[in-house]
Amino acid sequence: MTWIEIDTLNGITGKVWQCGINPDNGELIPVDGKGFNPFVSNIYSRPADWGLDNLGVYYVGATPLGQIKMLRPTSPTSATFTDIATLINNKRSFFLPITTTK
Repeated sequence: MTWIEIDTLNGITGKVWQCGINPDNGELIPVDGKGFNPFVSNIYSRPADWGLDNLGVYYVGATPLGQIKMLRPTSPTSATFTDIATLINNKRSFFLPITTTK
């Protein structure tokens, strides 16, 4: 699961968090939901849109400056990530990840 913890002082920026969900009881892993914090985002740049492709689950989000990040969780508390090479734009409204297979 991914979610953003909004800064209550400004209401715009916040930490993106990744965590696991126990399939047996629905509890978060770890229990506070703060397993891995890959980047800070804001409410304008879509903090974490998720998807599934032939390599597995991933999510895509952007920093407050508009740098796009793509992450693949490796556990509730870790992930591998890639910076996506594109123009910086902190007003993105959504991401449409496209995957290909050979």
